[in-house]
Amino acid sequence: MTQLFSGRLDYNASPDLTWSNLVQYDSISRILGFQSRFRWILKPGNDLFLVVSRGWFRRSDGEYVPSFDTGSAKLQYTIRL
Repeated sequence: MTQLFSGRLDYNASPDLTWSNLVQYDSISRILGFQSRFRWILKPGNDLFLVVSRGWFRRSDGEYVPSFDTGSAKLQYTIRL
């Protein structure tokens, strides 16, 4: 049976600036993952996203070893005519 543990912490500094964090653990894959996402709405239709993810694998001795690190950025720009 799979057990999934999850926790979330979000911070909204303003309607245009948010920071979201998620931590999850899956008992079958034994992966502990963390994702942090920053969103800034420059003006309606124009957004900047920054995302960082990190994961650790839990070995049979209970120790966590790093398994992945990723990061990405996205700029969304809307042109209105």
